[in-house]
Amino acid sequence: MNLHPRNFYNPVKQKQRRYDKIVELLQLKPTDRVLNVGCGEGLTFEHFNKVNPIVGVDLFEKSKIEQDNFTYQQIKGDGTLPFKDQEFDAVVCIGVLEHVKPFEALQKTCAEIERVGKKFLILVPDYNTIIEPHYAFPFFQHLPIKIQEWLHGVLNLRLELDKRKDNPYEEINYYPTKKWLSLFKQGNALIHKHIGPFITNLIIWKS
Repeated sequence: MNLHPRNFYNPVKQKQRRYDKIVELLQLKPTDRVLNVGCGEGLTFEHFNKVNPIVGVDLFEKSKIEQDNFTYQQIKGDGTLPFKDQEFDAVVCIGVLEHVKPFEALQKTCAEIERVGKKFLILVPDYNTIIEPHYAFPFFQHLPIKIQEWLHGVLNLRLELDKRKDNPYEEINYYPTKKWLSLFKQGNALIHKHIGPFITNLIIWKS
């Protein structure tokens, strides 16, 4: 039996609630031009937004999103964003920065998000989330790396990877709120309950 938490709740409903929170915190207006850093397949933002003009950037050669209010631009992945200062009314970055390494590249990406957006919102897993969302294991993020690798190898924990055959271990960036705020000096922070008290996100935003 597959015991991954995503089999026990409606992910679209939870993502809709999270999207509504993003719109509320950013005070997003229909005319705001939005940049989505690490847009992926659009399941965290574009799926719910058919109004705002959105530019999505990611590492893929071609866009995985097709909708009228969306345009895509490939980026190199070195942390640099090819846009002018405050070119966008809002920048969103959802579930991406916990994957950016090394730390210098993460610092650069955070600085670029602040540079190109008049307001911004980033979302990463909460340092103290009870269930680590990538591996669906209690407090997985606080275990030694060797133990994480061993558990993943034995239990094949990372089950949500787009039905890919390969399922590699990845060390996820987990930092306390204070450290994330040091990367976004203009930011405010709150904890968002994605699945009750069990899976929680950290949201840092400037509106």
